[in-house]
Amino acid sequence: MKKFLIISASIVLFLLLIIEIVVPLIAKNYIVNHAKELIGRQVDVGSLGLNIFTGSIYIKDFTLYEADDTANFISFDLLDVNASIVGLLQGKIEIESLLLQQAQYNIIQDGTRFNFSDMIEFFAPDSTLQADTTASDWKIIINNIDISRNQLNYQDCSIGSEWHLHDLSLAIPSIDLSDPNADMGLFLNFVDGGSLVTNIKFNPTDSIYDLNINIDKFSLAPLLPYLKQAINIETIEGYLTTAVDIRGSMQHVLNFDVMGTLAIDSLKILAPDSANILSFDSLYNEIKTFNLSERNIAFGRVYTAGLSSKFEIFSDTENTITRLLSPVVRFDSLRNDTTQLAHDTSADTASAMPRISIDDFVIVNSSAQFVDHTLPQPFEYNITDIEVTAPKFVMQSNDNDVHMTATLQNTGHFDLRWRGGISDIANQDVSFALNNVELKSFSPYTLYMFASPITDGRLTVRSQNLIKKRKLDGVNHIGIVNPKIGDKEKSIKPQMRAPLKLALYILTDKDNSISIDMPVKGDIDSPDFSYGKVLLNTFTNLLVKVAASPFSVFKSDASETEYIDVEPYDTRFTDEQLATITSIADVLSKKPDIRLSFVQEIDKERAIASYCTAQLKKNFYLAQNNMDSTQTNDIIVRERALKIADSNKELIAFADNAIQQVGITIDKDATLEQKATTLYASNAKQRIAKDAETRAAALRNFLSQQCAIGNPAVSTEYISIKKGLPTRFHAKFEMK
Repeated sequence: MKKFLIISASIVLFLLLIIEIVVPLIAKNYIVNHAKELIGRQVDVGSLGLNIFTGSIYIKDFTLYEADDTANFISFDLLDVNASIVGLLQGKIEIESLLLQQAQYNIIQDGTRFNFSDMIEFFAPDSTLQADTTASDWKIIINNIDISRNQLNYQDCSIGSEWHLHDLSLAIPSIDLSDPNADMGLFLNFVDGGSLVTNIKFNPTDSIYDLNINIDKFSLAPLLPYLKQAINIETIEGYLTTAVDIRGSMQHVLNFDVMGTLAIDSLKILAPDSANILSFDSLYNEIKTFNLSERNIAFGRVYTAGLSSKFEIFSDTENTITRLLSPVVRFDSLRNDTTQLAHDTSADTASAMPRISIDDFVIVNSSAQFVDHTLPQPFEYNITDIEVTAPKFVMQSNDNDVHMTATLQNTGHFDLRWRGGISDIANQDVSFALNNVELKSFSPYTLYMFASPITDGRLTVRSQNLIKKRKLDGVNHIGIVNPKIGDKEKSIKPQMRAPLKLALYILTDKDNSISIDMPVKGDIDSPDFSYGKVLLNTFTNLLVKVAASPFSVFKSDASETEYIDVEPYDTRFTDEQLATITSIADVLSKKPDIRLSFVQEIDKERAIASYCTAQLKKNFYLAQNNMDSTQTNDIIVRERALKIADSNKELIAFADNAIQQVGITIDKDATLEQKATTLYASNAKQRIAKDAETRAAALRNFLSQQCAIGNPAVSTEYISIKKGLPTRFHAKFEMK
């Protein structure tokens, strides 16, 4: 009996050994030969092993091919699974360990299809069959999952993107698929440098998860093909490092909280022309809480160093931003959406916005470059040493205090202080100061606006602008030292007709400096309101006024000094008129580099009427006093004749009789002026021109003899001016 048992046991062991050797060989050959029937793809297996005593199975040198049966889709060196035989007897599948080493996955996407789409379609369920919904009583437990030294290669053919993840590792102590409470870890190294380490705890009973993500120096370069679908950039470089903890519930998508830190180093984003769109040395962000369900986003310290950017304007509709945006993203639509959002002040919108706060916002050692290509000469301006500080910044608060300083074009200093809130633009307080700003840098703009370059000068500005209930009240004090303007460029058509060089010269005091105060007021909701336009128009109007009336700079009560009213029939100047001329000439003693000229401005119709009326009265006076025409120009005769009222009945009768004698028909309701013009108009035109020449000669002589002005420019001819204005001399100034 004993011998029988030994022989029987030996036979069983021999059979089991045969099974352990033969079955894997049969299984391997069957899998290789019938893989297309089983999964729709060809496979290759190096070796397959089975240990029925320990419940282990392993596969070595496995390859699953692409649909073309040549390229590798998935391959691995070793898959080793150890199952519990006892567990099978207890109604559960328990894997004691699972080891996968040096696997390689090649994922290829082309549009909406992947290189495994055919396999999904192969395993698609038959719609004619009813699905089995019977619940299973089996428990499935997987312990000690060890996936190490794996590689994932991803290629997106439609956009030319490739991702290669090396040394991808995953360690999971245990997963109970019936009631799991697993700790899972993922470890991988990126082919471009850096690593990812994650750990997750998940309880499916209440769907609570705790995910910890640690990324060390992840290269941003592989993101380029995806970013290029939305923005027009050529290069992105930089490294992401983060350590965050995400806790939440799978049952409520927005119910999660994020805490941790995020840093980006050596960021560089370049445009297709290699222009620097944005770059910085480092960005550090401390996330205190990011909870959308509670509408609370709080950052601790946000620190940026070495930030640099370049903004260019190419036309009225094209700039760095419009070039940056892909045609898919329309700038106009974004602007309209932003405008709509800015005007949407409903309670619902305000309540839906999360509370965003930053304990300490800092930007240091940064710079920016501005280039305007729309001008006759391109304008380039560099801003360096930018520093921004904002302690306790809260998006919804109106008590934010932001301070910014910078160096302008290597010499100037900029200091800005903003107090207010982003959520309430109706009430703001913005003040800034500019010191020692070199004006020569702005020559492209003065050439464009006034056709004259700035060759020297330093600018100082003090400005404060208060907005209360959407009404702006601003004060701007402008100081300029040693301003110098070059000659006009005849090839450039100026946008503003203002004598920049002359006006600045007149405004310059004895210390070679200028001081200007320019207030700004307006409704910020007005579609025509623009702070820059208001300042520019105010400044331009000031220049025009000063150039046209330089006397206002020296005499507060001399706003009309540049005009000297005369009668068209007068050839002599009164003492009052000569005093005004002397006052005008005095400006040259203060500003020797300007040239004075006088132009006679005459409304011809009015001048003829005045001359003819004066002639009528003189002839009437001579007739009344039995005097001959040789006495017409006597001073006493002229003054007494001009004092005769137009309503004098005898004068009117004299005019009617004179008209009747020459046989002219005229309206019976004609005025005295019309009657006088009818009688003497033919002579008046010649006399007006002659008297204008006589006045010009007298003025030229006075300026030369009494005012010591050499070669004074006085027009001997007159120019027609707007109807209704008196005959007058207009004093004008220009640079020599």
